[in-house]
Amino acid sequence: MRSAASPPLVFLFGVVITAAALFAPGLAVAQSWFTIDSCDSVHVGNATYIRLSFTLTNRDSQNYLAAVTMKPVPHTEPGDTCHVIEIGAPPGWYSDIRLDGGPIWLSESSEVNPYIVPGESLVGFSVTLSRTTCCYIAGFFGALIDEFANTGVCFACPIPTASRAATWGRVKVLYR
Repeated sequence: MRSAASPPLVFLFGVVITAAALFAPGLAVAQSWFTIDSCDSVHVGNATYIRLSFTLTNRDSQNYLAAVTMKPVPHTEPGDTCHVIEIGAPPGWYSDIRLDGGPIWLSESSEVNPYIVPGESLVGFSVTLSRTTCCYIAGFFGALIDEFANTGVCFACPIPTASRAATWGRVKVLYR
């Protein structure tokens, strides 16, 4: 009867755990899947919102990226969640707003290269949000609509404070 595992068994167990940690879906990644390209304030109706344009990078090493969906993370106040006002997608991709107010992007299978291959990026995604900072649980899906990864992501875009143009003399008068 053994009380401790033999060295080869311990080594094998270590290799299995390391491999599982490297390839398990849903683990946090060191690099972001989203790179903000621009952040602007826009008027929609009578309100001002922020529009973020971003590049999406497939950080998975094995799966082609065919869809991204985001579930809003609620704020502390009841009913105070972020929601999408407008959404945009690059050519070959379709965008829509989920029932919970989160965005979804799907590649169109009729395109020649509809998916984002591992390690590659695609520019042209945009989203107009109801708040200056919105957090989501992002799910990344393959061609068979299987979620192969997910992560938390927060989009932040501080809207600049409006100001009037003035000469230095006019500014000094304000503070005398």
